[in-house]
Amino acid sequence: MFYVDILEFAGLAFVILGIFKKMNLSNRQLPAAGIILSVLGFLLRFSDFGSVPLNILFGYFIGTSYEFTAFPLFSWIIFPIAGYFYGHYFIRTKDKSRFFRLWPIFIIVSIIYFLIYMIFIYDSYGTFPEGYYFYMSPLLALFCLILVHGDLGFSFWLSKRIPEKLKNTFTLLSKNITSIYVSQWLLIPVTIILIKYANKSVVFNDLYVTIIALFIVIASTFCALAFKRIKNRI
Repeated sequence: MFYVDILEFAGLAFVILGIFKKMNLSNRQLPAAGIILSVLGFLLRFSDFGSVPLNILFGYFIGTSYEFTAFPLFSWIIFPIAGYFYGHYFIRTKDKSRFFRLWPIFIIVSIIYFLIYMIFIYDSYGTFPEGYYFYMSPLLALFCLILVHGDLGFSFWLSKRIPEKLKNTFTLLSKNITSIYVSQWLLIPVTIILIKYANKSVVFNDLYVTIIALFIVIASTFCALAFKRIKNRI
């Protein structure tokens, strides 16, 4: 019940960004604060306080013993800060095509880094230690952000080449992405529990997981849109 996961991080991110706003941090100070917290998160990751309650409590902020924490604040706050910083300048950019002109290079550079990273991090059993992702280093976070810019550039390029109706569909989903995401996290455990209740010997292979994922994506989208209609009526 107190496991530190992505939604707890999202809530803390709103709180910490509110604190930073109250402190009137400038557009230069804000990313600096994110970098400092990212470095601290990296240095303090895998900490073990020798107590389950303490590991859970501090796990909201740093990566404590892996079984208690998935998305600690210090390791991940760099992403919403970067999003705020990025968005601040992006909406003021008049020439979006020029802004994204190097997107293929951003994607290629980041993918090369990820491949090298995995070669050195994978253990002898071919397993990638999840803690290295959940408590990611500042360097790994940087290349994730580089990839994000490349992905946004690709999406911008693609948006100029797809039919308007399809673009409007993506826009609708984008505007409701938070509600869809929360709906997914409500549907995922309920769906898994019902499947296991109906068939205790079920094996979640790749095909089975893909089918379940498609169902949850569609169902969560309908839930999010229905929630929006109810909210508007109220």
